[in-house]
Amino acid sequence: MTQPPSSRPKAVSTSTAVPTWLTAYIEAALDGIIVLDASTGKVTDANPAALTLLGHESATLRAAHFSELLPWGTANPRTQISRRFRLDGQVAEAQVFRRADDSPVECDVTATPVSISGRELVVLHLRDASGRVDAQREQIEHERNQMLTGAGRDDR
Repeated sequence: MTQPPSSRPKAVSTSTAVPTWLTAYIEAALDGIIVLDASTGKVTDANPAALTLLGHESATLRAAHFSELLPWGTANPRTQISRRFRLDGQVAEAQVFRRADDSPVECDVTATPVSISGRELVVLHLRDASGRVDAQREQIEHERNQMLTGAGRDDR
């Protein structure tokens, strides 16, 4: 559920190189948007939806490295994503992120490399997919139960 603008957390913004129109878009987007410095992997910007989705305060998220947003024990994401950027130019996949309380949240992620005013950035667009993932699990369980019980078979 979307929060009204007045009750949404304030966006993190440490990047002065981002154009005003882009900042306005990032701020208003209903999905989470996180901007990373491509060379360091540090968060430079995040919109209110990302703060809400991941449960972080803006100061905590601003100090975070991308790898800190992933579950413990995740393989080096920077190397994997860098390799995919070189091959594809953009990465779109499902990824589990770690909320501030260490609980997992499944997201659909699109990561796009951009260059703004000579700065190399990575824009992460996060959409909470946990509802869809739960529905898929329920569907698989339902189909498995039907196979085991023979429900739905036509034995004429």
